Amino acid sequence: MPNEKINPTSVTFEYGKNKSETVLSNWTVFTNTQSLTINKSCLSKSYFLEDKIAYIIDIKNNSDIPIFNVEIKENMGRIKKADNSDVYAPLKYTDTFRYYLNGNIMDIAPPKTYSDKIIFEIEAIPALSTACIMYVANITDNAPLEAKSSITNISSVIIPSTGKTLESSHTINVREIADIKTIKQIKNYSASGITYSIFIYNYGNIPAKNVIIKDQLENTFSSINIKVGSKILNSTDYSITTTNDLQIPSYGSKYSISVPEAKFIKDEKSKKLGVIPGVVEVTIDSKV
Repeated sequence: MPNEKINPTSVTFEYGKNKSETVLSNWTVFTNTQSLTINKSCLSKSYFLEDKIAYIIDIKNNSDIPIFNVEIKENMGRIKKADNSDVYAPLKYTDTFRYYLNGNIMDIAPPKTYSDKIIFEIEAIPALSTACIMYVANITDNAPLEAKSSITNISSVIIPSTGKTLESSHTINVREIADIKTIKQIKNYSASGITYSIFIYNYGNIPAKNVIIKDQLENTFSSINIKVGSKILNSTDYSITTTNDLQIPSYGSKYSISVPEAKFIKDEKSKKLGVIPGVVEVTIDSKV
């Protein structure tokens, strides 16, 4: 049974001259821990920097009496460094939330906000009812972005009748992506030919593999040298059509290009996140 009725207490006492009396206390209903359950979920499958994450907390009152003064604490994904030197929150509340009772939107006070947690307060959850809080948090500069990283945050609720705490946690994994941007830069241009570079930057947290580069060369050239990083390519590693369309690597070539993942570094003084992209430079030197 979700609830237990505790029998009234009798108190017998004497007073005056040979007078006695017995009084009974009230009946008490004890709400045990299983009368209240909490479950945490999330609408997002993964996260990356500046994402907005919608969390859902369901608090169910399984008992046949209301439960009053329910407090739900949400930590903002506390993470501690391996050397225990720092504690920070990778999530930040966005001042956006909704409260539902049995599927109907209701009003409650906004949560109390702190640097590493927010606290919701519900005056009462009726008998056999489900309360639901949905709130939105931003992924901050504090969030780990390297591949295989994750954020775990915990919802906790205190059982008013017992003081015991129930918890439900949710872990969301970083989105593993290769985020490629490219820039073309002329290094030398003269009557004898043109030299330019194609820079391929990867702002993601995993390498970009099997990169294929397509470019339009000058209409006329007598010779061409192509270098990827420090490697000078053989003529079999690229192809040039009769209309001077360049492709690196050529179809059928065993040569492949990969762009390494970015590095994510946080400045200890400014606390700002710095992203050092992985980069590959392709240099094309053609002679007229």
